[in-house]
Amino acid sequence: MTEVEELLYVTEEFNGQLEINKKKARKQIDDIRQRAIRLSKVWKKLEDMVKSETAELASEKDGTFKVKLVQEGEQLRSDIAAVKKHQTELSSRIREKESLRNELSEKQVRLQVEKERIENDTRVQIPIKRETIALYTCVSKIRWDFEGSSDEIKGYINNKTAVKPFCFDKRKASQFFISNALWDTMEEN
Repeated sequence: MTEVEELLYVTEEFNGQLEINKKKARKQIDDIRQRAIRLSKVWKKLEDMVKSETAELASEKDGTFKVKLVQEGEQLRSDIAAVKKHQTELSSRIREKESLRNELSEKQVRLQVEKERIENDTRVQIPIKRETIALYTCVSKIRWDFEGSSDEIKGYINNKTAVKPFCFDKRKASQFFISNALWDTMEEN
């Protein structure tokens, strides 16, 4: 796998993961919005209950009932405050999720631009590299054998008078030694 293909693969993997994360973020945002809507409805009902209980309290003459209603009213106010606090927290989480979603979208756009740039560079660079390799092959007269193991460098040098095969084990010979040996073989002719 070439470096470009590997980068394209990683980019595609990242884009796939990015899409999954965006879908999760959208779902979480939708869930939070639904909770906020439900909380708003509960809050409205609680306010209505407080108003009706307060109205009943004002018209009621029994003192114990009034005390009970006052206590319930205080409890409802406390519940309303808790709901408001929870709603504020949910709104904050919605903003965070939307910010994350926007950030991921921007990152996706940047990666898409980078992917297109790399693909364009690849379309331009591959023919140039092929021409360069063809030129090196013509000048050096080295023919490479790519069918061996990845630990071997094999091929032959085609001179005017003879064909000289070569085979080096990359584990036993350094790159410096292999380069010098190939140059020596080419210069012998």
